Amino acid sequence: MQTIKITTSQNIDIDYEVAGLGERILARMIDIGIAILIIILGSIILSIINTSEIVNLVFAIIYGALLGFYDLVFEVFMDGQSIGKRIMKIKVISLDGAQPRFSQYLLRWLFRIVDFLLIEPGLVALVTAAVCAKPQRLGDIVAGTILIRTNPRTKIDNIAFSPVYDGYQPVFNVAGQLRDKDIELIHEVINNYVKTGNSTVVYNMAQRIKEHLNIAPPNGMNNMLFLQTIINDYNHLSSQVDGIIAPIAPPVYQGYQPVFTEAEQLKTKDIALVKEVINAAAKNDNPVLIYNMAQRIKAHLNITPPANMDDTTFLQTIIKDYNHISTQVGSL
Repeated sequence: MQTIKITTSQNIDIDYEVAGLGERILARMIDIGIAILIIILGSIILSIINTSEIVNLVFAIIYGALLGFYDLVFEVFMDGQSIGKRIMKIKVISLDGAQPRFSQYLLRWLFRIVDFLLIEPGLVALVTAAVCAKPQRLGDIVAGTILIRTNPRTKIDNIAFSPVYDGYQPVFNVAGQLRDKDIELIHEVINNYVKTGNSTVVYNMAQRIKEHLNIAPPNGMNNMLFLQTIINDYNHLSSQVDGIIAPIAPPVYQGYQPVFTEAEQLKTKDIALVKEVINAAAKNDNPVLIYNMAQRIKAHLNITPPANMDDTTFLQTIIKDYNHISTQVGSL
């Protein structure tokens, strides 16, 4: 599948899969089918009503407008999609990654006359899309738009949770000044971007981190890559304190007595996963996630919590014990 890399106005690179010719044709056929259905329904209504010629003319004008402006209206009000495009999960976007302006939608619509009506119906659009490098039909070229699949090729697993490999060299050592909650917020921002496509949140977060740490990324490093690097640097630095695992969060409190000293056997990534499960269970009201994670921790550490300790409290206690033990070890 052909892809296109789009750099947004916030300097974020997104890889999209370009809508295939077959998908575009099927979407067009669905839209034509809907147009035919509209004509049939209009004819049935007119035959049932059996009104005067003036009324028939008004109905004909209305239906003609519906058919003529079908694509333009749906693309404007359905974020670059007609019904056929939505079914085929493709949409129109601007070449800068933004939602097209009305003028761009209008240009695409006007050039349908050339693309689909002149010479053989649809021949110009078919040939142009087949030979264009992007590919685009003539209306897309003029309007500066392109049809892509609705799911970006850049996935959350590729940009938010890349593992740090052995021998990794931090780019920004000052990332160690951040806290666990800062990294969690960066993850949340990236998640929000992947779900909504709102690149502004990534830009704003990158600016905040740059100002807070007083750093400037190297030339060529866009905001998304910068945040990825900050996460990787933080993960590496927080796990490398003279070979001892550093705490994932601030210490609990002085005088705290761990309930499960076996928690020291865990790793930073284990505690991060426990936190993620607790958050996910709270958001989705899914206690099964808590139960499964608690069973995994119990089996891994070979421990049995007190009878009156529920699974949520158990996991929260494990986090506290790990933070306390890691802090005590790190201060030796």
